[in-house]
Amino acid sequence: MTWVPPQSRPWVVKDVGPASEVDATDWTAMSAGHSLYSSADWIRHADLMTNGRCGHLVLYENDRPVSALPTYAFERKRPFYYDLEAVLGLAGAAPAGATSCVAGTRLGYTSEFLTGRLTDPDRRSMAARALLDAFRTRCRERGEAGAMLYVTDDSLDLVLAELDPEDRVVLLDGAVDLAVPAGGLDGYRAVVGKSRWKQFRREMRRFENEGCELRILPMGTHLEEMGALALQVSLRYGHDMTLQAEIDKLKDQAERLSDCIVMAAFRAGKMVGFTQFFLSGRTMFARGHGVAEEYGRAASIYFNLTYYAAIRWAAAHGYERIDLGPDSFDAKVIRGGRLHARWALVVAPRWSDDVVRSVQEKEWELLRHFRSVDERVVTSTVRAVAKREGWEALLDEAPPPATTP
Repeated sequence: MTWVPPQSRPWVVKDVGPASEVDATDWTAMSAGHSLYSSADWIRHADLMTNGRCGHLVLYENDRPVSALPTYAFERKRPFYYDLEAVLGLAGAAPAGATSCVAGTRLGYTSEFLTGRLTDPDRRSMAARALLDAFRTRCRERGEAGAMLYVTDDSLDLVLAELDPEDRVVLLDGAVDLAVPAGGLDGYRAVVGKSRWKQFRREMRRFENEGCELRILPMGTHLEEMGALALQVSLRYGHDMTLQAEIDKLKDQAERLSDCIVMAAFRAGKMVGFTQFFLSGRTMFARGHGVAEEYGRAASIYFNLTYYAAIRWAAAHGYERIDLGPDSFDAKVIRGGRLHARWALVVAPRWSDDVVRSVQEKEWELLRHFRSVDERVVTSTVRAVAKREGWEALLDEAPPPATTP
């Protein structure tokens, strides 16, 4: 597929298939300043892990790739968290048998228009709109149900003012990041306050009292042990995974993604927990984790590895931010994180009035919950979407009482 944006003839959008068809240096330049999950190595890893058809859209200017939008089409079984109907609980929201085409990330819950090669804000917006128009055109021509899922505020801002009237923007999920305080845990103590610090210090002591030892490992060792621990978490969350699939995923990450460390807990010489962090720019991205169920709670293993050890290491090595991802928003925010919205940008859905009402009820419930966790989630982007979608009155409500995990 090749598509020429009508407003800018030097630009051509091409469906390049998998990311391996684009030189890694070019993809790295396009993803500069973006998330780990938009990087050349990560996208190539995701392409191997997916059960869908890769059809990444790349915008060329005078034969030079300058912007991109990853996309995946699923003809049969759709991954749950990339199936809009399943996530929103909307049976029948897409035409029966329709191929689902997802724009954005396939792994990572952070989707962006990749505009790292474009420094001018207007050109970035034009490029994002051209990519979205090409995606819309391809979905229409192929009869696919299309949506860009887990879109960040920044990427949504690039296209929000120019969306087609039939497009829908839906609050889908959230993600949390944590600014690394100067001084590591000493600075962290000042940020979270005295009463919270007492709670967190008790969690640190549990780790020590249960005989756990912290080891910081390179990615690529102890893969079988990590796979077994990760499988426990996957099954707990209902993911369809096997031990070998977990190990194979970790092996591919070790071979393809070298900038990774593992915060690991050992007890009596045996690994009983881990959190892996991918390093990109000045950010540590918390990704996979696993905890032995018999020790996890008693030793507060997850909190020690994912927060306290990570903050100490990040501060010592010059990292400024820890990306904690989705889920467990309450626990992440009380530990110093900030909650950000993630959106679904749905291309001209043919939703009935009943489906529209159901979607709105679910996203309004989610917004109220988010505000009870972190009122800072209400950004200028949230207000712009509320105005477009007709739910500004929700933002006039008093925030719900803060939740305490």
